Amino acid sequence: MENELLKELIAFIYAKTFLSTNVSLGLHSRLLEDVGLTGADAVEFMLAYGTSFHVDVTSFNSAEYFDDEGVLFSWSSRKVLTIADLVLGIQTSKLDDSMIQGNGNSKV
Repeated sequence: MENELLKELIAFIYAKTFLSTNVSLGLHSRLLEDVGLTGADAVEFMLAYGTSFHVDVTSFNSAEYFDDEGVLFSWSSRKVLTIADLVLGIQTSKLDDSMIQGNGNSKV
């Protein structure tokens, strides 16, 4: 069941981003660094994720996890958001900072 959920989520990520399917994704893939989500695209992605997978993202603060659009090099620390975090959000129907921090993630 969890493997099917992961496959569905990864297919969703490819469909909603400009990421090439040649790029391999897994549980530890990071949405900012590995997928390349930033700015308004990241916010739109998170809203679509919430709607598609019935996850409450109303308390999720995108600014803590994603750079603004057009930032080539970020010297500020961002919290890490992985595909594993998104899976946890689907399993619990909620994604917020307390869950992500509880999942062992920290600032880059």
